[in-house]
Amino acid sequence: MCSQWQILWPLASCLSTAELARVTGCSVRRVQETVRRYRTGQAAIGTRRHGNRGAARFLNGEQLRLALAGPDPDGGIWTCRHVAAWIGAQIGSPIDTARRSTASPTPIA
Repeated sequence: MCSQWQILWPLASCLSTAELARVTGCSVRRVQETVRRYRTGQAAIGTRRHGNRGAARFLNGEQLRLALAGPDPDGGIWTCRHVAAWIGAQIGSPIDTARRSTASPTPIA
């Protein structure tokens, strides 16, 4: 994986696009696109992840709080499996209820 700055740094030594691609391990197209963006201004260089808020949430905390404040749909008490099933029904995608904690059990002294 080549970074944009790895492409731009040797650009000062007048390497061709093909040489830059070979040296950095990027495709020629990637080198060309990075150089084009750099020439529009240094602010165009970077991952731009900070501006990506990601996908909208399926549920908000208030929806879950309201559901848990009421009775469990099957009349019992809310368990992890029941909560996972409820969330799965709300978002339209099943949630694996067999998830296990990766934490080590604490030995009893």
